[in-house]
Formats: sequence, C-alpha cells, structure tokens
Amino acid sequence: MNVNNNNRRSTIQIIGDMLRVEEATKTEIMYGLGFNSGRAKKYIGYLLGLGFLEMATNGRKTTYRVTSTGKELLEKIDELVECLGGWDDNH
Repeated sequence: MNVNNNNRRSTIQIIGDMLRVEEATKTEIMYGLGFNSGRAKKYIGYLLGLGFLEMATNGRKTTYRVTSTGKELLEKIDELVECLGGWDDNH
C-alpha cells in the first residue's frame, strides 16, 4: 500500500529496494532504482551512516554492500510488509 496516494515509493520501500541489491556501484543503484545522482547519494549516505551499508573500494571502483545489520533490517521490512498485506495499491 502506498500511503502517499501519488504512486511514489515510501522511504521504507526505497530502503528495502536498496538493501535487496546486496552489492552495487552508485551508478548501478541510480539506474536500478530510477534515482538521480543526488537522491542516490542521499540514501547511500543515510544507510552508510546507520551501518546498513558498507563501502568497498577496489582500485577506482567503489561499491556498496549490505551489512549483516542491513540484512536484518531487510528481514524486518519484509515481515512488516507481509503483516500489512504487501505494497499493493489495491488495499
């Protein structure tokens, strides 16, 4: 269910979508989730700061990985979604 009634994803949906990626570059996150650079940077920084993502650098390539804490959060998000009957807008 999208409470905003404007077909936009909630913050919880966005966080869940980002944590499902498991490991990706900022560009992959941008394209995969339909974000612009600023929005991707905002959410990546937020999740890094809370310890749900970690940054890994290999040469010039930087990727972001889901931490064990991030995986636990994703499980809780999925449980919440299941309790609420999913994200379906038909409710």
